[in-house]
Amino acid sequence: MGVDFTALMDHKCSLSELLALPEDIEQGWQTYQQQWAAAVPELLPESKNRWEWSRDVIYGSLEEQFRDGRYLTLDGPLAFSLIFGTRLFEVYHWTRWPGFLTEQDVRELLRRTCFYFGRTLGASKVIYLPDSEFGVSGAHDFLWDGKTMEDVETWLQTNCGPPAAHIPDIYTEHNGIYEADGYYVEPLPEQSR
Repeated sequence: MGVDFTALMDHKCSLSELLALPEDIEQGWQTYQQQWAAAVPELLPESKNRWEWSRDVIYGSLEEQFRDGRYLTLDGPLAFSLIFGTRLFEVYHWTRWPGFLTEQDVRELLRRTCFYFGRTLGASKVIYLPDSEFGVSGAHDFLWDGKTMEDVETWLQTNCGPPAAHIPDIYTEHNGIYEADGYYVEPLPEQSR
């Protein structure tokens, strides 16, 4: 099993605003869907056609899941998922973490897509980090714990060191073995790049 791409961002959405999100995302999603379809056409045959909430079977409703479980998952086209805690959300995509770090075209498309999600939800910044395996991935726990973006940054600085100066700096390789235990913090631009 590989290490996948994720991005953490803040949000201030109420439950009712979150539940309206599939419709809000769909309004501007077409541009990004076309860019992804052109870049990775093999995603299309297995892709969902729209954004839909995925309810955990142990909860009777999405409202109960958010109240008691403190999370919601919005699954979308082209292998994207958005996982919401009460203050943070995660963009998950099956792109491998090393690919994000080393392939500029992939990295820029993921960044633009994250900017779209962040602007839609009023985020202030993005933290890019791997979904598992490396020490920095421990920051994902903050999503489930109702913590803030500042809490995440403080934990990362204290436990993992400063963020990388540039995204590609996270990746190193020695004797055919790669290391990619790092993260990058980026303010959310007002318009996509």
